[in-house]
Amino acid sequence: MITKLSPEALASLPSIRDKWITNGLRTCTATDRDSAWEGIKKAYRIAGREEPALCIWMESPYKALIACSVLAQVSDQVSAQVLAQVSAQVSAQVRAQVRAQVSDQVSAQVRAQVRDQVSDQVSAQVRDQVSAQVSDQVSDFWRWWLIGAFYDSGWLSFYDSLKDHCDLDKLEGLVEVAQSASFAWTFPNIVVFSASPAIPITRDDQNRLHNLNRAAVEFGDGWGVYAIHGIRVPSDIITDPSSITKDRIEKEPNAEIRRVMMDKFGVARYLRESNSKKVHADDFGILWAKNIPDDEPLVMVEVINSTPEHDGVLSRDEALVRFSKNSPVCHDGMMIPLCQAPESLRFKEYFLRVPPNMQRAKEAVAWTFDRKEAEYNPLFQS
Repeated sequence: MITKLSPEALASLPSIRDKWITNGLRTCTATDRDSAWEGIKKAYRIAGREEPALCIWMESPYKALIACSVLAQVSDQVSAQVLAQVSAQVSAQVRAQVRAQVSDQVSAQVRAQVRDQVSDQVSAQVRDQVSAQVSDQVSDFWRWWLIGAFYDSGWLSFYDSLKDHCDLDKLEGLVEVAQSASFAWTFPNIVVFSASPAIPITRDDQNRLHNLNRAAVEFGDGWGVYAIHGIRVPSDIITDPSSITKDRIEKEPNAEIRRVMMDKFGVARYLRESNSKKVHADDFGILWAKNIPDDEPLVMVEVINSTPEHDGVLSRDEALVRFSKNSPVCHDGMMIPLCQAPESLRFKEYFLRVPPNMQRAKEAVAWTFDRKEAEYNPLFQS
């Protein structure tokens, strides 16, 4: 009975974690298909079942699940549950050989981190995307015993860290399937495979699915998952931003998708085009607010840039029409009122998002400098 991990075993955990994260996120090659097929046959044998006679390869989970639906209609016994049988045997064996606190320690350091980066971030969104596009009958197949890199990297990394302490030969077949960057649905005599993504999965610096130009997860047949900072969005929000309109934003029931569309559309543009309310104006700017259903109000302060720029879109006189004549601007290193600035200067206007509890323009501008309203009195600019 193992009661604690050796220093060597502990030192190996980061490399095991990184190996399975990399495997769970990698793309599939043509040679992986042979490995996946051999691995699944081995898994059937280990589970005490007859080897499957036929494998069906599809290029995406979407098409694979449709194939599963067709097979289910002609099969009396729907799922072979190879994964369930093998994992149950292995789990019982590990429990008998490893003390619970060791399992907890390894799980916390390896399996949980792999699951967070691979299973939760990738497979959950792929599953949701499939469910959104196919009927309930087809999407129900997602809950079958599914073997693959996305879905099993979390628990396989856990057992990988204990391979020197336990006899885990029963996992060989499942490991081969997962390491082939493929995944499979198991029937009694047939296996439906889906290849993993055809191009690298893209994520942001917080490991959330993210791509502003294409699908963050894209398969060989063109099907994929479109996401911005982990928020799954309709494909045209990314591929055709011109499809985003003020009315579409306001009709979108999902608050997270609505925020993404607003960012792509331009928050300042949305504020201008959506009958927002002018809350307050003073020498420092104009405070605007727009109530958003099922979300916090959109509140922004409109300001003129204090330092004139040669490519400014507003002349001094045009700026005077929109902003207070006493708006502080910088000239020759000193802050002067806008009305005293030379006519030749040009300015830009900016919208800065501020907390919804702002009530005055100066208060909002001061907040952007991490100051209280009474503390914000700029006299010069360097």
